Amino acid sequence: MDASRAYKASLRQIIGQAFAQYKCEPGIDDLTRLHMSVAGSDTLNILASFSSPPARNEGGSAYLEIRLRLRWHIVRHLQQRLIADGYATDEMRDDLLGTDLGL
Repeated sequence: MDASRAYKASLRQIIGQAFAQYKCEPGIDDLTRLHMSVAGSDTLNILASFSSPPARNEGGSAYLEIRLRLRWHIVRHLQQRLIADGYATDEMRDDLLGTDLGL
């Protein structure tokens, strides 16, 4: 199950918590494109509303550009939350464990 289906209206609050916990490290970080086909339009709009400076959405296209470390942080935050709340798949649990073990 993905986070948007699991949390519906409360997804904005959960993503807000991830942004509040994120600590930006000094240095240059690559931009990544998060496509609507992966995240969904509601999730892109939520992410764009929290980004500061605002995340770029080139010409209303179907993607959002965000920094790599921020994207990783949000994914891990949502993954941990899905696991804690009992919504995660076995693959999500395995992925988090593998990442924690450095595999």
